Amino acid sequence: MFEVADECGIKRENIHFTNHQPKIIFLKDKDFLFHLDDDIIELMDIMDSGDKCKPLNVDHMSWDLNCRELLDDEKF
Repeated sequence: MFEVADECGIKRENIHFTNHQPKIIFLKDKDFLFHLDDDIIELMDIMDSGDKCKPLNVDHMSWDLNCRELLDDEKF
């Protein structure tokens, strides 16, 4: 994972492991814009939480477009 993060320019200190806890526990109320995942249960937990973090499924063919749209919306 660190190799991919390095290639993408993601700082290692910005990577957080959740130790098998639901990811929404970490994400909740921290103002994350979106979360990328391929685990439908994690994505549904995030969606059902009511948090502003948008769950995006990396198995969906337009996940990268959705990321760009959310980032563009935040600029305004």
